[in-house]
Amino acid sequence: MQSASSRYKLTLSITSIVRTVVSFAELVLMVRIILDFLKASSDALFVQWINRATDPMLWPFVGTFSPYELKGGYVIQLHEVLAFLVYAFVGYLLVQGITMLGAHRSIFRKGKLEDYR
Repeated sequence: MQSASSRYKLTLSITSIVRTVVSFAELVLMVRIILDFLKASSDALFVQWINRATDPMLWPFVGTFSPYELKGGYVIQLHEVLAFLVYAFVGYLLVQGITMLGAHRSIFRKGKLEDYR
């Protein structure tokens, strides 16, 4: 049986990993949104790499919205913005769920909130 301290450390470790993965996904998606908005050349290797890295994350959202065109020919790909928001929300829910599960196991096994601290 794990102590409350070790469960707390495990919960922190797992949530740190989830936050890191989600933050990286959000960062790469935000870079793609900015590159698309600024009409970056698709011939540039960095742009190609970003597009290849984010394509699998975006395919569930492709076609949900048509692009939003601004004056000056700038375009906002709304499906990319939607993907960014969904991944941020799912990451938040995962972290909250893991945290609550860690707290739930500790509180209800021991019967005291102090055991979780």
